[in-house]
Amino acid sequence: MMKITWLPSFETGIVDIDNDHRELVEAIQEIDSALTANDLETCSRLFHEFMKQAANHFAKEEILLESISFPRVQLHRTTHMRLLEMGDETLQIVEAGLDHEGAIKCLEEMIYFLLEDVIKADAEFKSYAQEKGLI
Repeated sequence: MMKITWLPSFETGIVDIDNDHRELVEAIQEIDSALTANDLETCSRLFHEFMKQAANHFAKEEILLESISFPRVQLHRTTHMRLLEMGDETLQIVEAGLDHEGAIKCLEEMIYFLLEDVIKADAEFKSYAQEKGLI
């Protein structure tokens, strides 16, 4: 099973965004702990909470990107929508009746989900904000 820990390379230099990212990593770690304890009911609840956190984070991030006139904000928004759709598919698996193997698959999807946003998508606006002297 994949594990995730907070790495300095995840930081954007934007405190609110970095705090959200840390909270999302912690949420995944909580899911992993529940999974290790074979507490599938808690896993299910935590998966739902993770998706709410992610949606709130994405909304906050998009407002920030608009405020700094990030030129590719619409592309970033599209990436967020795609990730949320992927997360919804994962939640359907959870709601269909989670077994241990299914929970592991869902956890791996959540890790991918987070890394796709933090490493790929956010690196682009981090560079833009640095170039503009915003961070």
